[in-house]
Amino acid sequence: MDNLTLLRLLQLSDSQFPIGAFAHSNGLESYAQQGLDPDGLLELLTSQLDCGWGRLDLAAVALAWQADDVATLERLGAEVQAWKVVPGLRQTSLRLGKRLLTLAARLFPEAAADLVLERPHQAVAFGALTRRLGIAQPAALLAFGHGTLLSALMAATRCLPLSPERAQELLIALQPKLAEAVERVLHDPAADLRAHQQAYLHTRLFQS
Repeated sequence: MDNLTLLRLLQLSDSQFPIGAFAHSNGLESYAQQGLDPDGLLELLTSQLDCGWGRLDLAAVALAWQADDVATLERLGAEVQAWKVVPGLRQTSLRLGKRLLTLAARLFPEAAADLVLERPHQAVAFGALTRRLGIAQPAALLAFGHGTLLSALMAATRCLPLSPERAQELLIALQPKLAEAVERVLHDPAADLRAHQQAYLHTRLFQS
């Protein structure tokens, strides 16, 4: 990755990039009101990497990065829409993705002017945009995951007894787990989707 491409990746994944992510905690505030502490926060984010967005959203970034046309991105957006069953999380993903593509069309018109999606989920938009900007897939996945973790931790400093310094310690503790999740997705980004598709095979040996 050349210096200009790296700078664009840093810009997209910066917490100051104005897509409105700072206004969302993705349910963390509810946990805070139920007494979540920093140790519990570490456990929660680890679980999300293992079983939540570390599978669904990271996979969507990878598959969007691989997509060759807008029609494929639209089908992926519909798939993500179906998997995000919690209305608040679904709407947040759509808002952030729409804002990302709107801003990208202004900042990088040569790469994103025609990138208009009916269901612009954040992960799909990020994956498609980073490919068009020439950002390598592993770097895009790491940046998306790192930004998601950092956004949660910064939200936690506002609604939990958590200092910015302690938040950085938690981030370091989570980085190996994030690297593991990215490697898993790079190996097979659609592993969970394949398990879902199995139920609809015309002929199969196993129920699941």
